[in-house]
Amino acid sequence: MEGKISKSDVEKIHPLTDKITKQGKKTDFYFEMHDFHGYDLKGLWAELKVDASHLSDYGKIA
Repeated sequence: MEGKISKSDVEKIHPLTDKITKQGKKTDFYFEMHDFHGYDLKGLWAELKVDASHLSDYGKIA
């Protein structure tokens, strides 16, 4: 990740999470951050909605 996370960034990841959970698996994440500045407002809101709907579907996050 670099810069700020936008709504379009979140929208790219959400279908991948859905695909994994439909297979009955947990979604694991690994992030490398360089010059990371958090979220823009729409990105944060999109991320919160996705996290709320998939909270129990997440595995390891590093």
